[in-house]
Amino acid sequence: MIETNDVEKPANGPTREFAKGLSSIRLTGIWGIAAAFAVLLGIFGINGWYSNESSKASQWVSHTFEVEGTLQKMLSVLQDTETGQRGYLLTGKESYLEPFVKAKGQIDDLVTKLHTLTADNPRQQQAIGRIKPLITEKLDELNLTITLRQADKHDEAIAIVNSDRGKLIMDRIRSLIADMEAEEERLLKSRKRELDRLETLSLYGEGIGIVLLIAIAGVVVYRIRHSLTLRQRAEEELGITEERTRLILGAAGQGIYGIDMTGIATFANPKACELLGYAAEELIGQPLHDLIHHSYPDGSPYPVENCLMYAAFKDSKVHVVDDEVLWRKDGTSFPVEYTSTPILKMGELIGAVITFSDITERLKVDKAKTEFVSTVSHELRTPLTSIKGALGLIQSGTVGDLPETMRSMLDIAYNNSDRLVNLINDILDIEKIEANKLDYHMKPVEVVSMVAEA
Repeated sequence: MIETNDVEKPANGPTREFAKGLSSIRLTGIWGIAAAFAVLLGIFGINGWYSNESSKASQWVSHTFEVEGTLQKMLSVLQDTETGQRGYLLTGKESYLEPFVKAKGQIDDLVTKLHTLTADNPRQQQAIGRIKPLITEKLDELNLTITLRQADKHDEAIAIVNSDRGKLIMDRIRSLIADMEAEEERLLKSRKRELDRLETLSLYGEGIGIVLLIAIAGVVVYRIRHSLTLRQRAEEELGITEERTRLILGAAGQGIYGIDMTGIATFANPKACELLGYAAEELIGQPLHDLIHHSYPDGSPYPVENCLMYAAFKDSKVHVVDDEVLWRKDGTSFPVEYTSTPILKMGELIGAVITFSDITERLKVDKAKTEFVSTVSHELRTPLTSIKGALGLIQSGTVGDLPETMRSMLDIAYNNSDRLVNLINDILDIEKIEANKLDYHMKPVEVVSMVAEA
């Protein structure tokens, strides 16, 4: 897209400084945006990393609290079973067994939950393995005393309680739970330290990113101010620069012409006039589609509404075309490759500029190249097929047994000849694809086997 500015400029001062100023502003802007974008990506990346890692660490902290809570709950439930047992032994009232029965039903779930929560910690798993039989033993002791009391053997039940057997079991259970809690506290401290470390790293990263953004902004502002100074000093010579541009257009090796929003020619360089056989005054002011672009290569009419040269000032896009022709003043045509670029003035579309080249010679070269590749490929395939067949006969033992060393070399020769035949076939297939002559046979295939073969 081309932008123009018709403001009149004085005519003294170095145009090189003007160009340098424009280039510097552009490069500074690109560099500044790219650097700022990179820094922002870095900050976002750090934040994303911190968010992910801190989330993991927080989950582990919550996990530790959950394990500790479950341990406390399990100890509390065991104590509830003892409380219910003692109340029943002392009073004989069945109501005291309700907390015992309720607590007993919770024990297995709590042990299973602890086993799942600590699956990642072998030490805790070992501790649970030691606690489980103790819990079973404790519950058996409680059940025994309750059963004796229910059978009116109160003295025997009290004797079991007074033996301190149950107390010793509970002391061992409390000790193991305390060890597990100590392990969880150790893990909790470690995980909190990791969370603090992550937060510190994130703060450092964000701080460095902000400092870099400020530094980038400072450098960009300084360079833009410097570039604007150069531009202001050089704008006086813009008239000379424009004249130089006109001279360049005149010396360009491509045809170049401009059209307004109605398709009327506004300028044409000497090369365009030479290729089209018109004088500049015969082109300027004329609707160029009707004059030089009115028909397709086969001579059929080319509707103006389909013209891709005009499309540039309709959709504000650059169009590159290499399969059309332009028509000379004498009625003959020639193949061209052209680019149609919209022209903007102060942000408003005012037309398009078209650059084009005669590609007659290039097409001849492409055709000759294609024919050469086809000929060479065909000429190579026939002898290679014979060589491959002969090697296959020898390899199969038709001409007699072969020494093992010779068979190895023969296998290499056969495989390489097969690869060459496949390569030539691929070249011929590419030629057919380019010429739109390759037949496609569509059918379902097993993707996994195809990938394995490849």
